[in-house]
Amino acid sequence: MLLRFGRLRLRISFFFTAFLVLILAADVPEKPAVFFLSALLHEAGHLVCLLASGCRDLTVSLMPGGAAISGRAIGSLPLKNALIAVLAGPCVNLLLACALTVARSWRQMVAVSCGCGLAMSAIGLVISYALGLKPGGTIVLVGIAILALLAAGKSLAHRNSRG
Repeated sequence: MLLRFGRLRLRISFFFTAFLVLILAADVPEKPAVFFLSALLHEAGHLVCLLASGCRDLTVSLMPGGAAISGRAIGSLPLKNALIAVLAGPCVNLLLACALTVARSWRQMVAVSCGCGLAMSAIGLVISYALGLKPGGTIVLVGIAILALLAAGKSLAHRNSRG
């Protein structure tokens, strides 16, 4: 199925639709749904940066194994814009991983994800400014550190609650 939104095309494979219907119809834990959500948000991170960089005529393809974005102008992006677009998807997943580490509900996940995003950006910018580093890489490294701290804190809290 092919949907058009102006110059953006969304191609949804039959198998993606069938797999999604099976997940929604079956009484399974929310993990497959979170997988699909994280895959879609990952691609949305790339897409937003590509659109902001001036790329048009993009096609987003949704398949059972994930998603992909293609377009003619992607190969002609300046290196800086291309790197930002490449890193945008994993940064979204990093925020989701932080949120999923500590959140117990959808509302908490959204709040923690937003909070981690703000913390990553603010701390990363301060560190990059103070040390004269590139802000993009510093923000990603701060995000990884926040994820590690959240995971360690959750592990410690779990150990202490057992006795």
